[in-house]
Amino acid sequence: MEFSKYKKRITDVLEGRDLGIDEEISLINGFFDSLIFKDLSDEIVLFGPTIPLIIAVGETSGRVYVFALKHVLPDLDV
Repeated sequence: MEFSKYKKRITDVLEGRDLGIDEEISLINGFFDSLIFKDLSDEIVLFGPTIPLIIAVGETSGRVYVFALKHVLPDLDV
């Protein structure tokens, strides 16, 4: 799945929703995966179930906003 093919759709969805964000945001170009852990340990985990994410950064505050891709584009099969 290529990010550039979905960037416009993602941007349109985020701009069309009231996210409670009081500043302009910029998308980071790419998808990110967050590992899902069933328990906390001091071991390094390399493989396992993940959640595909998109990340935006606030233009003035520098805050990082993280969204589950499936929530933004629920019709995708990810």
